[in-house]
Amino acid sequence: MLFLLHPTILKIQNDVKKLLSLARVWDNSSNESQFKHEKVLVEARRASSLLRRLYFYTYFAGNIPCCLPFQNKPMPHFVIECSENILKLRSAEEIISSVYEIAVSTNLFAIADIKVRIMPYSLYTVAGTNNDFIHVFAWIMQGRNTEQKAQLSKQVVSRLKSLLPAVPVISMNVMDFEKATYCNKPMV
Repeated sequence: MLFLLHPTILKIQNDVKKLLSLARVWDNSSNESQFKHEKVLVEARRASSLLRRLYFYTYFAGNIPCCLPFQNKPMPHFVIECSENILKLRSAEEIISSVYEIAVSTNLFAIADIKVRIMPYSLYTVAGTNNDFIHVFAWIMQGRNTEQKAQLSKQVVSRLKSLLPAVPVISMNVMDFEKATYCNKPMV
């Protein structure tokens, strides 16, 4: 299989081999290196786990995902709220697809975890008017920094601005889920 030759995978394979080799050397030495031995085994297990995930995602996606640090962090949810008239300007599918494509392009999320939905409103007020609006609420698992979240917002708003130039109010905010309090069906 070609993905086994990818430089990232080869580097991780070599790191795992080195760590396991060191663990064997320390295992045969005196007790004073027991602490180091345990640290090496922990690192070897971590590297081995990462390698398995790389194999899995490469096999199914055909490439190495750039978002590996976030693979164990489910989410995000993008909830697009808008005035009903927005869906006369562009289809719901086109708007959803635009937000989804930006989320994928940031490499902050596992592609299979990105969820996007749209909620049009017929009754609303925007600063005392009935002007059209579109706002994206992004709920993501904690772990991304402020710069990454700000960049995500800017990219989504820029795409929506080019998609819907006549809409006066286009905005977005990003909020974090706490890992400690998050729960979903497979976790119960």
